[in-house]
Amino acid sequence: MREEQDSKGPIETLLPSEDAAGVLKAIGIMLLGILLISIMDALLKWLGSRYDVVQIIFFRAVFAFIPVGIALYLRGGLGQLRTKRPVAHFLRAMTGLAALFLFIEGLTRLPLASVIAIAFAAPIFVTAFSVQLLKEHVGVRRWTAVLVGFLGVLIMVRPGGELFQWSALIVLGAVLLYSLMIMLVRILGRTESPSSIVFYQSLFSMLVTGAVLPFFWTTPPWEHLLILIATGLIGGSAQLCLTAAYSRANVAIVAPFEYSAMIWAVIFGYFFFAELPGVEVWMGAPVVIASGIYIAFREAKLDLPRTWLKRFLIKR
Repeated sequence: MREEQDSKGPIETLLPSEDAAGVLKAIGIMLLGILLISIMDALLKWLGSRYDVVQIIFFRAVFAFIPVGIALYLRGGLGQLRTKRPVAHFLRAMTGLAALFLFIEGLTRLPLASVIAIAFAAPIFVTAFSVQLLKEHVGVRRWTAVLVGFLGVLIMVRPGGELFQWSALIVLGAVLLYSLMIMLVRILGRTESPSSIVFYQSLFSMLVTGAVLPFFWTTPPWEHLLILIATGLIGGSAQLCLTAAYSRANVAIVAPFEYSAMIWAVIFGYFFFAELPGVEVWMGAPVVIASGIYIAFREAKLDLPRTWLKRFLIKR
């Protein structure tokens, strides 16, 4: 089986259109976005031990409307919310809500770095799912990267290992739903604006969790309320950073910097939660990261439609 043929030369597909200064700026924005996401993940973990997931997601959704509203304004206003695919939006929002629910549950049960390391498997699942769900052709090189990535996941959650428990399976479930959500995003992305997809995701999460919130409500003190609000503001701001980064430089240039999240996860986990990932994570995470970077590099070279749009929409 032959790998897909590239319509461009290797130089044109791997280099961004901007100059070196623009690329460095894109990398800096990407690093800032990943830092913000890592802060949000740490906040979600801290909140998860004190409040029900329903309440956390409600605040996350409500206050994400502020940065999403800014994005809507900057990109042309409310006209972007018109859609011809309400069912696809509903499926995307439902899948995203379920993935976030499981992800937060996993954060409360496992070390922060362990959860993030398992979550790095998402690009591997996306590549595998794209064959069946999107009828894409995946060549032998990317299939090899997928298999190597799965090996890394098995190393981290090997039977009898520290992570092989219900908690790890919860996180894997979140990653699977997360990957299915990406499939729906790629379908919606053909006709819908990024801001509209994020808007309907936040709206759906707010309505669903808001409907049952009285049954799970715990009145927070003001300092906890500020943290709950911060999850939405920080998460939405991180999405804007990732949007800017992927619109300024080629995916193969900036995508590897997403894995800086592992550094922050180890730092935050150690200093704020007295956690260190087990040896399984140290052994398996580099394998998963390497396969994910290769997949991003290969897809950029092949000029596949996995641009900044996907990255903008799938982040927590």
